Amino acid sequence: MESVITNRIYCDWGTTSLRIRIIKDKDFEQVHEIATSNGISTVYKEWSKVEEGKSEQDRIDFYLSFLQPYISTIVEKVVNDGTSLELVISGMGSSSIGVIELPYAELPFSIHGENVIARRISPTAAFNYDVLLVSGVKGDNEVMRGEETQLIGILASNPPFEDKKETIFIFPGTHAKHIYVNGNFATKIETYITGELFSILCNNGLLKEAVQQVKNIVNEDDWIVFDEGIDCSGTIGLLQSLFRIRTNHLLKKFTKQQNYIFLSGLLIGYELRNLTTKEFSRLVLCSEQNLFDYYKRAMIHLGLHNVTTFVNPETVKNATIRGQAKIADYYLQKVENHEHK
Repeated sequence: MESVITNRIYCDWGTTSLRIRIIKDKDFEQVHEIATSNGISTVYKEWSKVEEGKSEQDRIDFYLSFLQPYISTIVEKVVNDGTSLELVISGMGSSSIGVIELPYAELPFSIHGENVIARRISPTAAFNYDVLLVSGVKGDNEVMRGEETQLIGILASNPPFEDKKETIFIFPGTHAKHIYVNGNFATKIETYITGELFSILCNNGLLKEAVQQVKNIVNEDDWIVFDEGIDCSGTIGLLQSLFRIRTNHLLKKFTKQQNYIFLSGLLIGYELRNLTTKEFSRLVLCSEQNLFDYYKRAMIHLGLHNVTTFVNPETVKNATIRGQAKIADYYLQKVENHEHK
């Protein structure tokens, strides 16, 4: 693995995932990555056992000590220019179960990151790196942590998306986010628990006996089953349609693997079908590879593809880093301007 000249390490810390990366600063080429399922909830579970009587600094030290082994591993790949290394953390690190709970920025939210809320944490003897902790965004009844950073990164790498037309950016995931952008501001957030509900149904209750995981859809017959799930989402209500998973199995209409695919189409169909009745100028699908084909197929099936820009999954994968870099640059400049006043 090659070394790289950089002053930053980028950490995307989700509820159930952790991704730490270094890049070549000038071209954003990823050089090294550590990805694990040790999300913030894992650390919070351990912290909750010992938190009584502890200070905020104790909490910071506890969380950062969890990152230390990963950071040490990745730092071995880094040759910096002599200045101290900075760790940029976005996602759930700033949540109520994170390193420090930071307040949310408010909608409307600048897509260039000017009103991001962030906090700098100074190095300690135990963790000798500057840390920039980035918070999320809230609306009246919605919140997001992480997707705002991805959005900033997507727009930084795709300037043509910046215009005065209303655009809805779709970020699939455990809690899928639809972010409405007008001009230079995100103005509305909608959350769909598509991924979480899919996981719950596949792993709990009676319906789990009617499905079996399929890693990838590889043939057109299975895609037709996926399409049937999408179609079902437009004919009956969600609670009634879910029982189809049970009857598909009992009446031997589908195999367990096909039922898994049908359920995927059903839930994605419910999420995206709402878009067919809304007014907008453009949709932008921002999905990593694991869900890209599913969402693209659903958008084509629902007739949304003619107004949709499909962002390359590799661009989406690197969007968080681009967003973190832009936020960190802006925050650093803001601090320097304040110090010179």
